[in-house]
Amino acid sequence: MYNISELSNDEIKYICERMNFKDVRYYLQMHPKEFNKIKPGFTVKKMTVDETLSFLIKYANKPFIQFVIQSAVKQWLSEIKDYRDSLEHDGFTAGEALLKTLPDCVFCDKIELYFKLTKQEYTDDYIKLIIDALSLVKKTSDAVLKEHHIEIQNAEIERLNADIQTIRKQLTKEKEHAEALKLAFDDVNKQLKNNQGLLSDTTNKLHIAESTISSLQHEFESYQSLERYVGSEVSQPLISNYQYTSIGQIQYDYNEQRWIYRLANITEDGLIVPFIADETIPHYFSNRDRLYWRNGPTADHAIGIWNWNARPRDTDPDKDYVETDFCNSIQLTQVVQLSDCKSLDDVVSLLKSGISIQFDCTKLLFVYKVDSILNGLLCSSTDFECTNDKNFLKSTVYTLPQYRIKLSDVIELAGIKIYKYVSFGIPLSIFQVCDPYEAVKSLIISRFTNTNLREYGLSKKEVQHCRNYLMDVPTQTIIQELTLAYNCSNKTAQEYINGFISLADKYLSASDIDTAIISRAIQGNAELLDLCKQQLTDEWKVENEKQLDEAETKLNDILSSIESKQSEINQLKVDRDKLSAEMKQLQATLSQREQLASDVETKISMQIEKAKQNAADFISKMAFVSTPSSSVVNGTQSSTKLSVFNSHIDCVEDGDIDDIETFEDELSENLTRAGYDDDQSIEISQAISFGIFEKCPLAISENAKLIAQCLAAVLNGGTVSEVFVPIQGINIEELSTAINDNISKTSTTVCLIHGIFDSYSINLFNALSNIMQNWDDIIILLSFEGIPSKMLMPGVWNHAIFIDGDSGFEKNGVEPLHSFTIHDCFDFHKRDIDAKKYKEAKRTIKLFMKILSHTQIGMYSRYLSLYNISLNDSDLILLQLIAVARSIGDTEHLKELFHENGTENGEKLLDYIGKE
Repeated sequence: MYNISELSNDEIKYICERMNFKDVRYYLQMHPKEFNKIKPGFTVKKMTVDETLSFLIKYANKPFIQFVIQSAVKQWLSEIKDYRDSLEHDGFTAGEALLKTLPDCVFCDKIELYFKLTKQEYTDDYIKLIIDALSLVKKTSDAVLKEHHIEIQNAEIERLNADIQTIRKQLTKEKEHAEALKLAFDDVNKQLKNNQGLLSDTTNKLHIAESTISSLQHEFESYQSLERYVGSEVSQPLISNYQYTSIGQIQYDYNEQRWIYRLANITEDGLIVPFIADETIPHYFSNRDRLYWRNGPTADHAIGIWNWNARPRDTDPDKDYVETDFCNSIQLTQVVQLSDCKSLDDVVSLLKSGISIQFDCTKLLFVYKVDSILNGLLCSSTDFECTNDKNFLKSTVYTLPQYRIKLSDVIELAGIKIYKYVSFGIPLSIFQVCDPYEAVKSLIISRFTNTNLREYGLSKKEVQHCRNYLMDVPTQTIIQELTLAYNCSNKTAQEYINGFISLADKYLSASDIDTAIISRAIQGNAELLDLCKQQLTDEWKVENEKQLDEAETKLNDILSSIESKQSEINQLKVDRDKLSAEMKQLQATLSQREQLASDVETKISMQIEKAKQNAADFISKMAFVSTPSSSVVNGTQSSTKLSVFNSHIDCVEDGDIDDIETFEDELSENLTRAGYDDDQSIEISQAISFGIFEKCPLAISENAKLIAQCLAAVLNGGTVSEVFVPIQGINIEELSTAINDNISKTSTTVCLIHGIFDSYSINLFNALSNIMQNWDDIIILLSFEGIPSKMLMPGVWNHAIFIDGDSGFEKNGVEPLHSFTIHDCFDFHKRDIDAKKYKEAKRTIKLFMKILSHTQIGMYSRYLSLYNISLNDSDLILLQLIAVARSIGDTEHLKELFHENGTENGEKLLDYIGKE
């Protein structure tokens, strides 16, 4: 056969376009290693037709792909030869057989390629003659087809003529129908005249509608009054000169440099979206988690809003240059939930009596909760005055807008509850903070100041009497009395009161000639003015002597109480310093005891390793040292007994699994359906597959049951066996018996064990790890939710694979998990490890041998070689290294090793975990 590598690009493209892509993808799936060498990290199953064609053309020079193409060409040539042979057998000559075969074969549009591939020795003239002959045959066939087409067209014309006759008959009927419609139209005109008589009735209804409009006018005016609150609530448009608008918090670093830590973003429509940096990419441009401070608040932990740009640097376009500008045109709303309040009246009463909270925002929404709804009043920080560390609602605040929001509309930023929109819109209503009549009285009294009344010759005593009288006027009672006496509305009664106040104002402001003369005389004589002032002062002291004595007594009592409280405060400070010193001493003692416990556990672990010479000796020893406990409890759970529960989830059946690659792909898809992002789904899928291959337990930090369900759906249809180990502990025989009793005879058992680390002992874990080597159809997952990974003993990581179940989890999935049929030929434990790749991986891992055991070095090297991935690109192995370092308290040494060996992702991951 002709060498594929000597064909032109057009010829290769012609062949590839006519290949069976389904067969091609199947062949690639059957040879995953060769495929991954060409295109690592991709899955054949998800390749489209266009992607498959592009892949064949692009890598046609690869021996693996050349073999695929040659196989297809060989099959085509074989089919052509068989068909020619059959024609020759039927009596056709070789030339006739060739002319009959080529027009219908795969090379019909490129005849010269056929002769090139078959390497038949024909002259160029002969090949050209064959092409011309085929062209003539095609033209003759086209002429025959054209005549046949004309016959079909003639038949179609006859059919259309028949349709025309039918349409003409229908047209005649439509004309008759039109005449009938005309008569009906005349009847409608008559009816129209009758309807004109109804117009007068409609006019009457219009008058009624106008009266309705007047009643609605009042409602419209109320909305207009609400609209004035909207003006101050709608945020100003974002400044177009900036790419981003973010909420940030001021923090100082160790150099006392001021930074803006990004908390949330504000979208163009005013929505506040909390910001979480993507740790898989550099913290530049839109992924920045902190900004340079240029202006705005300076106080530590102050919160504000900044507009900012991130432009590529001239020297390094992968990094950014940030410009920030404090934005004071947008105001955040702090949501304060008042748990003791059940109504708006309760809210107002509490605000008037004073509230001891810090105002972190300019706008404040004080709410009380009803189910999932928050109902409250919107205030400004300027509506309050601070006295003795308490904020009181000012007496000059008469009305406040009422809003009703959902509990889900409240987000928390830096410990502060914030409304997730910068604008509220039209308020639900305007709530009266104080009674309108009380407000009227307050305003009137505010006009009767001492200075104003003294200008008209009134003495201080007279002014005070006048003000006291007005303050004692029960406005609400007068309105009620006037309403009852005159049988009028509240509005009319209010007008009467306003008239009375107006008369009183005119009376008090009326000019008095005698008073004016005396006032001018006093003002013109300084000695007389001083004498009047002294006399008034003496009279005031005499009149208020008793009150002055009482006030002085109260002042002395307050001063003595202050001295007593100050002495108590000083004593408390001394006690606090003493307790602080004792706490530091206790912490030092506790650290020593923790170190002692760690050393003891390590030595016990070493003794257990020595005892692993045979399983019987090991099990008996573990049964001796473990805390005795009761046996398995069926159906009930006790604090001292082992409990086993089987749970099942419904799944959607979805095909077969017969190899490792398909298993990992389908498990990854289930994890994605459960709520993990694509990268973390692949990472967890490979970690589980490798853990099964190694026959080692999988230690999961968070969402352990969800991961177990995803695995069980793939392997056994969705059944998970959960084992709960009591705090008092059990021996390995009880645990082994409980697991063996729940083994499925038809499928692989997925067993999730809770509480194995609750006692912070490694004995039971080591025994379980040893027994697992004898189990082929049991997969063990260990949950340590609620226990920090750094609290686990170092020996755990000699055998377990750590899975971070919290990383990459976005939301609970709503799509059902898929189940599969596992073929008998499928075996987790039959996987080949490339010796060369294993040595390369081990050379890299051994650089960390100061913190790793030989067992860990071998296990991590096998993982890297199986998946053909470098240490810097494997988050799973980097997390294993960090878990080991944290358990032995040597993260600083690990960070130095990462830096020395150029493991940048390890440094970033360690810094990120260190912040948590």
